[in-house]
Amino acid sequence: MFGSRLALAATIALAIAATACGDNRAATGTSLSPPTTPSIPLTVITPTIPVTPTTPVPPITPAAPTSVGPIPPTIPPPSQPCAAGVMKLTAQPSDGAMGSIYTPLLLANTGAAACTVSTHLVLSFLDSNGQTIGASVTTPEAAGPSLITLGPVESRQTVLRYAQSGNLDCQPIATPTTAQLIVNQTEALTLPPSVWPLCADRLADQVTLGDLEAPSP
Repeated sequence: MFGSRLALAATIALAIAATACGDNRAATGTSLSPPTTPSIPLTVITPTIPVTPTTPVPPITPAAPTSVGPIPPTIPPPSQPCAAGVMKLTAQPSDGAMGSIYTPLLLANTGAAACTVSTHLVLSFLDSNGQTIGASVTTPEAAGPSLITLGPVESRQTVLRYAQSGNLDCQPIATPTTAQLIVNQTEALTLPPSVWPLCADRLADQVTLGDLEAPSP
């Protein structure tokens, strides 16, 4: 019996001691908690990029439209003087009036390119030996341009006028003579030999040569 009481008293004593210990922890505010990791403040470093100030770009002004003027016409190269090789001289049918005979002499460009002819022409008559008979005759002094351009197959004419020998009381040449026309001062064109009723000693008075002009239609 006494032993049971002693055990009971020991148990009670232990319970009282445990209670006192718990109360002491509550009084001091001490509690057991798991260990914590200390907080380390993080500093974020933002790299500083130096900014270079830029020069402002001026606004772009559209260019004013350029006006295109009229395109000048292409100027063809100047024509070369007509050579004897491309010129053809022919005598057209004669006509008579007022005691004179009129024979148009047609000068044509037979080449493939345009060429020029001087308005100053010289006409001579040659005998069978090629010698000049009497005086040569020329066209009148030109009042306009001294050069005429002849296109391919284009022609001009000068009218040969000679007075009938009977009106001059002279003896005409009885043998065939060759009419020779000097073009551009050096180019000689001839007609086939023919009997021209001309007086060798009166050619200066008997024969005239007209202006170089467009042929009659």
